[in-house]
Amino acid sequence: MLFWGLHYSGKFDEWTISYALDYNISDIEKELLTLVETGIIDKYDGEGVALYSLTLDEEKRRPIIEWARPRHASIK
Repeated sequence: MLFWGLHYSGKFDEWTISYALDYNISDIEKELLTLVETGIIDKYDGEGVALYSLTLDEEKRRPIIEWARPRHASIK
């Protein structure tokens, strides 16, 4: 959630998310599917590549962004 709260306006492919979080790609695929199904993130077709971003649903996205904000200030 911290990743999405800090990058709330970006669209990323699975490999970029996996690299940024230092997470196994097969695990990322499962997590992304769950987050899409629950409406936390949205999935887009980026010319044949799946792209993911934080949902545009303000009710769901606002708490994630607000939760990440104080943590962002303390990241060096």
